[in-house]
Amino acid sequence: GLRDRGRRGLLVAEAERAVASAPNDAIAHYLRGRVVLDPAEKRRCFDRAVALSPGSVWPWLGLAHALRDDRPEQAILVYERLFEASGRHPLVGIALAATLREQRQFAGARRVYGWLREDVRSAAVAALGLAQVAAGEDRRAEAFELLLESLRERPFDGGGKALALGLLEAGAPPDQVAALLDLLREDPARWREFARGDGGLVLAL
Repeated sequence: GLRDRGRRGLLVAEAERAVASAPNDAIAHYLRGRVVLDPAEKRRCFDRAVALSPGSVWPWLGLAHALRDDRPEQAILVYERLFEASGRHPLVGIALAATLREQRQFAGARRVYGWLREDVRSAAVAALGLAQVAAGEDRRAEAFELLLESLRERPFDGGGKALALGLLEAGAPPDQVAALLDLLREDPARWREFARGDGGLVLAL
């Protein structure tokens, strides 16, 4: 809405002031790249940030995000280097695995999600990623089991709700539907979180 556009305009103006006052500050360019909408301008900001601070993670992460839509293979290369350089940080790994999955490089995505599943910070996100990979490979029973594992910790996740809706609309057997409802009923807060947005459509089926 208008309020959001106004807020973004203020953020962009603030970011531009920061760049003007500190043109050699990589973080100023990175932050401007985060708030501008034009994809080419985003790329220029992140390229400049990387040139100014090639040893910093954030400019590279911004650049990889900017490359995801139109140059995904390049984005994957940047994410892979960052993932190793950051000691396999979950934030980078999740972006890498998601990009691999979007490109239907399921074996690579499964490998990265496997590593992330071993990290308590990203285990539930990784379970959802593995569920999405399994669904992409039409292994629906495996996808449903992994989805339940993820929803136990992240009932609010829009990706989990969308996958649940897709699996149920594709004809999930009654025992899977019952397992999903049982999981949600275990905890009233979990049910409430899931019921928002697409989750409400799932519960209406």
